[in-house]
Parts: sequence; structure tokens; C-alpha cells
Amino acid sequence: MNPRTASVLLLFCAPAVSPAGTSGHYNLHSQATGTAGGRGASASYTSDAAECPGGAGGSAAYTSRTGFAGRLDEIIGIGALLNPSPLAETASGQLTAGLLSTAGFLTALPPADTDWTILDGPLTGITPAGVVTAGKVPQTTTATVQAAARGMTGTLSFPVQDTLYDNFGIYAGDGLPDWWQIRFSGIDATAGGQTGDPDHDGRSNLLEFAFGTDPGAFGTGSIAYAGGILTSRGQPLPVIRNIPNSVDFRIVFARWRDFESLGIHYEAQFSANLVTWVAGLGTPIVQAEDAEFQAVSVPWPLFINGQKARFFRMVVSYTP
Repeated sequence: MNPRTASVLLLFCAPAVSPAGTSGHYNLHSQATGTAGGRGASASYTSDAAECPGGAGGSAAYTSRTGFAGRLDEIIGIGALLNPSPLAETASGQLTAGLLSTAGFLTALPPADTDWTILDGPLTGITPAGVVTAGKVPQTTTATVQAAARGMTGTLSFPVQDTLYDNFGIYAGDGLPDWWQIRFSGIDATAGGQTGDPDHDGRSNLLEFAFGTDPGAFGTGSIAYAGGILTSRGQPLPVIRNIPNSVDFRIVFARWRDFESLGIHYEAQFSANLVTWVAGLGTPIVQAEDAEFQAVSVPWPLFINGQKARFFRMVVSYTP
């Protein structure tokens, strides 16, 4: 009888003791001694684990891989963070660079290991320690920086917020928001502040700003609306509407939708003799609107101090 040779493959799972894992949500004491493993439990979950052959398990909060004592994650790039973000104009924030792994983890790098470069946007500089400072902006603007470390680079984009509305370039301190002036006049032209009248139509820049008209276009027309839609911004006008057994007199004017946060105050005033003026007491009613402005009406009083109210005017102030 011919002898037979038999080969046997034995797979050993070395006994091991795993350290305890803890967090603010669980405490797991595991001792994996073989393929059968053991059970770990808390108030939130139960886990049966072993060193081999093992498998993977997960939830919305975590992913658990078993069957091995550890794993190597590949470094795939450089990531960056900014605190605080967004960054206010003229303010400073702390940039931090880190190694980005295949598992999605960011391991912070020492500041000395990272070189920072400004790629775009209103930034005045970055220190070797990663402190970045924003410049002045006329409106919220995106900035982009690059971190370079260990032969790799990564970028970070973040907004620089316009928090000081009257501090930019040639428009600084003239009493009007910089972003509005740049919208109509460009980056380096001046229109003369609140009292200026570059189109010579008799309406100051402040009134053009308040009522949504173009300070560079002569003549603005009157406000118009239909079906709840503001079709034309323009100067305030009186409106007469017939109602049962009476007539409703109102003033309609254009008002910024976010007038309160902008710091614009509107007041309709009435007079019988162009000498004494009295503020209207009625509640403003929104009649129509577009993306930025509303058509707002206020009632016209019939009498002022016993005399018929014959005149009206709008008083506007801007205090950002």
C-alpha cells in the first residue's frame, strides 16, 4: 500500500487582552481570547467581538471593525480649519493644518510644519503660527488660503464678512454703505456722500438709497406695483382709493425689506401750511415687494390741529 501524505493547515488566533475604550457616551471593557470572542455592553448598545475572523459593524454614530487589533490609515492630503469662521473684516483668526486620512480623520500638525499662502481674497497676511488677518471689504467676500506640509498641499476657502458698512476705500466715512455705492459707481468713484446728487435730478444720494433708485440716472419716476409685485421703485406718491361711504387717502413709498438691520428710518410727515409738520400715526402696510424692496402705505390724516392736511413729505435717516 502506497503511503499517503496529508497536509494540515492550523490557524491560530493568539489570545490577547484589549484595552478599555471610553467616551462621553459609552464604556467598553473587552477581552478577546479567540474566535468566539466575548460580549461588551452598555445602556446604548451590545457588541459581540473577536480578534478573528471578525467583521464590521456600524451605526449612525460609529463604525467598528473587528478581527484585528488595529489598522493603518493612509494619509491622502492636507486639510485646514479656521477659527472663527466666517471671519469678520479687519479681524484675525487661527488657521490649523492637519493630515487627512482615508478614514476621514484630521490629525493636527505643529504650526512650524506648515507653510501658508494667500491664494485669493481680502487678507492682509498670515503669520508663521497660522494667524490670518482680514482686510476691509465693501461686501462679504470669499478668501482662499493654501497649506503646504510634508510635500502635500491643501486649500481652504472662507467668507470675510462686511461688518463695517462705511469704511472702504474712497467711500469710507461718507455716510452711505460702501456696497451700495460700488453697485452704482464702481470701486473708485465718489458720488459725494449723503448730500451728493451726481445725476443732478434734485434727489440726494440718501433718498436714492432709501427709495431704491439709481443715483446716476436722471429722473427716477414714481413707485408702481400690481398684484402684490413691486414693478418699479421710485419716489413716494399719494394714492386715493374709494371705499364704502368714504375715500381712503394714503401715501405709498418704497422701503428696504431689511430696513431695520440696515439702519434706515422712514417717517411720513403731514402739514396744513408747510410750516408745522406732524408724523403720521397709522400702521404701515406692505402692499407689494420685490427681491429687495417693499411698497408700503401709511394713511393720510384728514386734519392737523383742526386744519385740513394738504401736504406730505418723507423724512429719511440712515444710522448703520
